[in-house]
Amino acid sequence: MTIQNGNHPKCVDEVRGIRSINGEIREGLRNQQAILQLRKVSVPDNVIDNASGIDGQLDKLEHTLLDEQTELEQLRAVKQANSNFASFAPPKMKNGTTLAGQSSNTLCLRNNRC
Repeated sequence: MTIQNGNHPKCVDEVRGIRSINGEIREGLRNQQAILQLRKVSVPDNVIDNASGIDGQLDKLEHTLLDEQTELEQLRAVKQANSNFASFAPPKMKNGTTLAGQSSNTLCLRNNRC
C-alpha cells in the first residue's frame, strides 16, 4: 500500500472516491425515479437499496484497510526495534563467551573467528 500524506494508504482515498461516485449514482437514480414517477413508471426499489448497500461495504473495506495499515506500521516498528537491539548485542570472544561472561553456542570458523 502506498502511503499518501503519511496518514493513510492511498487506496483509502480511492475507496472514498468510489463512495462519492456511488453517492452521485444514487442521487441520479432518485432524480430518474422522480421523473419516471411522473410517467407512472419507477426504478425498481432494490436498485437504490443495492446502491446504498455498497456504501456500507465500502465503509467496511475502508476500516479494514486502515486496520491493516496500523498492523503493518506496528510490525515495521517491531522489526526496527529488533534490528536496533541486534546491533547492541555484546561482542563474543573466541571461546563463545560474551563480554558479560555469558556462554553462548557459537560456531567458530577455522581461523578462530566466531
